[in-house]
Amino acid sequence: GKVPQADYYDHSGFEISDEFVEDIISRDFYKDLDIYKNKLMIIHGTKDTTVPYKISNRYLKLFYHPIFYPIENASHNYDNLEHINKVIELTCQFLSK
Repeated sequence: GKVPQADYYDHSGFEISDEFVEDIISRDFYKDLDIYKNKLMIIHGTKDTTVPYKISNRYLKLFYHPIFYPIENASHNYDNLEHINKVIELTCQFLSK
């Protein structure tokens, strides 16, 4: 829905400026992704409401051979120890290859 314009917004306890919001809205996050040819890992929680899970599907099509790990029932912030440990484990494995 519509949110009245303000200098700052409270997003789950984080202060987000209107300038930041306007900058994010103006960007095309899908443009030129195919030029990145290095190894890439995407980790995404299936219950992420901040960045919808379906966005990962779009990234998987646009990046060059990404590795994808969904974290079942994880939120955007990986709010429990099991999810956090899984992210750390996957990251360490990825970086050590």
